[in-house]
Amino acid sequence: MPRGTPDAESTETRTLEAFADTILPGAKRTPEDLTVAGRSQDAGAVEAGALEVLRTPATGVASGLAEFTGLLNEHARRYAEQHGVSLEEGPPPFVQLGFEDRTALVTALTSPGHPEKEFWVMLALFCNMAYDS
Repeated sequence: MPRGTPDAESTETRTLEAFADTILPGAKRTPEDLTVAGRSQDAGAVEAGALEVLRTPATGVASGLAEFTGLLNEHARRYAEQHGVSLEEGPPPFVQLGFEDRTALVTALTSPGHPEKEFWVMLALFCNMAYDS
């Protein structure tokens, strides 16, 4: 999503950007950036336009992004409780997880046998597509 867009601080945008950054890490946009973890000094999925790809109706996932966001944040809440990670009011739960915790959660969600695996793998593939195009 281009900087300066009206929903740049929305729960959906921040959560999806954090997910995309977990798939293909990029450089922080600012030192205070909580959404992009900054695990790379190069451009990642967020800078490559992952949100634009995910929000394109032709992907077939655009209409369900609010549900994916809610589900991912619920998984993040449960993960935080199970692993003793403190969450604050304000930022979305998934955004508040450190990079290692985000990675562990996404790994669990995309693992064989997880009942929602196909959804999370599909989102991850679109994040990769943004980076590769």
